[in-house]
Amino acid sequence: MRFMRVDQFDDSDDKYAGIIANSLSASGAPPNFPEYIPHTVSTATNIFGATMLAVAALSVDEVFSVPVGGLSKPNPTKENIIKQIQNIPANPDFYDADELPPDQGTKEDAKRLILGVSPSGLLAGADVYGYYGEVNVSWETQRKKLKLIIPPHDSHRQPSLYHGQMQEGRVKESEIESNVDSKILRTWLDWLQG
Repeated sequence: MRFMRVDQFDDSDDKYAGIIANSLSASGAPPNFPEYIPHTVSTATNIFGATMLAVAALSVDEVFSVPVGGLSKPNPTKENIIKQIQNIPANPDFYDADELPPDQGTKEDAKRLILGVSPSGLLAGADVYGYYGEVNVSWETQRKKLKLIIPPHDSHRQPSLYHGQMQEGRVKESEIESNVDSKILRTWLDWLQG
């Protein structure tokens, strides 16, 4: 069995093996395990690698993967939103004169909240953008609108949700929910689909 350091991986399959290895270290794996993991974890003969994938699937619970026949594959819905959050422009030239872009801490807060939502299919169709230091993630149908607002990390405010009924392309009735977590977001994403 060939072992490699996590930082030596260069393709996407190996990237997920690195994520899995790092998640196992937090769950009681041997101390040197994250430094060296099996290079080939998908072969049937590699019992250790297959066991690692099975345990890791429980540990990371849909962070970037969905189970397929006992193995994992990338979760495109969550990956897409995470990439959109990460790619919010940091250059102040993209914003109004008095507007700051979201900092990395705010982006990390947004990613954590999104990663906690399950099933991930509810997240499809999100529009992600920065607004006065916030990360905003919004969804809209013909009849409803939902916007997740992640405040600037240093403000120590909690995320909130704006939700409203649409009529003729405009929001007619709306409310705001405060102290939003992944479970509350999931409830309102169900509402959006209904």
